Amino acid sequence: MTTRQLKSQMGKPLSYLKSARDKWLTILISGIFCSLFLLYFKPFGITNYDPNFQIDLEFVLVVFFAGLVMMLSLAFTEFVLRPIFIKNWTYANAILWFVVAMVFVSSAIFLQYNWLGNWHDLRLSSYLNFIPNVSLIGAFSVGALVLYFEYKGVKSAYVLSLNDREALSEKIQFSSENQKEQLVLGLDQLLYLESEDNYVAIYFYHNDKVEKVLIRNSLKGVLNEVENRWLLQCHRSFLVNLNQVIHVSGNNHGLELKLNHLKKPLPVSRKYVAEIREKLEALDSHP
Repeated sequence: MTTRQLKSQMGKPLSYLKSARDKWLTILISGIFCSLFLLYFKPFGITNYDPNFQIDLEFVLVVFFAGLVMMLSLAFTEFVLRPIFIKNWTYANAILWFVVAMVFVSSAIFLQYNWLGNWHDLRLSSYLNFIPNVSLIGAFSVGALVLYFEYKGVKSAYVLSLNDREALSEKIQFSSENQKEQLVLGLDQLLYLESEDNYVAIYFYHNDKVEKVLIRNSLKGVLNEVENRWLLQCHRSFLVNLNQVIHVSGNNHGLELKLNHLKKPLPVSRKYVAEIREKLEALDSHP
C-alpha cells in the first residue's frame, strides 16, 4: 500500500512560529530592532527631552541592554510560558499570546528602566504608558517578521512526502501518431514527458539511470490517448507523473515539482497550478 502525506503550509496559522530556529530569529531581530529604534529615534522621553542631549557610550549601553531584556523576556514567554498555557495554536491564540508577551516584555523593561534610574519612576501611570510604547516597538519588528514568514510560507506552499511507497503495477502505453512506435512503462518507472518540436520525449528510470525515448506525437495527442489519474499536464511543454513528485514549492503564479531521480525540478505554469494542487490533494486523500 502506498502511504502519501500532503502537508500544506497554507491554512496553518503562523506555522513558522513552531520552528525553534524561526522563534530564535524572531527573538533576536526583535531585540536588535528595539535597541536600534531607541538609539536612532530616542522616543518616549528617554533623553528627558533634553534638546542638547548627545549620544554617549553609556546611552548606547542602556538602549542595547533594553534590547537584551526584550530578547530574554521573549525567550522566557516563548519557551517556558507558551508551552504551558497555549496548547492549540490558532490565529486568535497567536494574537492573544502577542498581547501577553508584550505586557511581559513591557514589565521587564519598565523594571530595568527604574533599576537603572534608582526607581525614580516606579508609578502605575508610568507603567501603563510603558505597555503601549513597548508594544508598538514589538509590533513593528514582529509584524515585519510575520509578513516575511508568511511570504516565505506562500513561496513554499506545499510539501509533499512519500513514505513506504511500493512500486505501482499499473502500466501506461505510449504510441506514436501512426501507431508504429510503442512504449510500455510502469508508473514506478515513468517520470515526465517533454515536447520537442514534432516529438515527445519520454523520460523514465531504468537500470539505475534516467533514460529518454522519443516518439513522434504531441503532448495533446498523448493526453487524448492515455487516460491515467497520475499523468497530468503541468506546463505547455511538460506532462508529469504525479506519483513521482516528492516536493512541491511555489505560489499561485507558478510551482516547481521535485521528482524522484531528478535534480532539476519541473515547472508548473500559472494555468495549471490549481489543477495540480487539487489533483495532489485528491490523490493524497484516495491513494
